[in-house]
Amino acid sequence: MTGPVLDLALRVGVVGAVAVGVVAGRAGLATWRDWRRRRAIAGAPLPGLAGGQTTVLLFTGSLCTDCTRQKEILQDVGRQVGGWRVHEVQAAREQPLAARFGVESVPATVLLDREGHSVAVNYGLAEAAVLLGQLRLVVAA
Repeated sequence: MTGPVLDLALRVGVVGAVAVGVVAGRAGLATWRDWRRRRAIAGAPLPGLAGGQTTVLLFTGSLCTDCTRQKEILQDVGRQVGGWRVHEVQAAREQPLAARFGVESVPATVLLDREGHSVAVNYGLAEAAVLLGQLRLVVAA
């Protein structure tokens, strides 16, 4: 192969390699996120935090604009489903607790049942529909 043919073959090869890398990277990231969620849910219960009531731990930060939006979403969800409370956690101040649930960025929410078992973890801004579904299952139980 010479000149333009070789150039084209090299370009196709590079694009193919990049595409394979992107697909593999996404699959690896999804696997890692699932592992992190399973690990957070599998931990020992925290009855002191739940206090006998279904609780959403809201991990926040002082300069987090999405955290303000997450609080608004939780307030809206609270008007639709009762029987639970929010416990706000400053992630930077309570690093051991944040690490326990794999929280690396804020906002993040962790749903605890009445006995303090974590039953759901959401990394990033959790939409109302997601939180409603999770809370309805736990509050009704």
